[in-house]
Amino acid sequence: MAKKKKRKIGWLGKCLLLIGTPIIIWFLAFLIWFYWNGLAKFFTANTGKTQPPPKATRQAEPPAKKSADEKILDEDREKLDEILNKKGG
Repeated sequence: MAKKKKRKIGWLGKCLLLIGTPIIIWFLAFLIWFYWNGLAKFFTANTGKTQPPPKATRQAEPPAKKSADEKILDEDREKLDEILNKKGG
């Protein structure tokens, strides 16, 4: 029976194989790491949450009636403003 001849790989082919294989594997790993979020979208089920819920907006509240304490503070502030205006100029 005839024997099949084995194809010999030269030293250049071995060097390219030993150097090229890790480089290709690292390159593919980098691409997977870099595009992981995009790739993960294809493999996860869509749960319907495409957008975050909108933030609650404040309704414009009518100004509350000033209490007695606030009125006193306003009166004191006005008196101090008058005193400063008299002394300042």
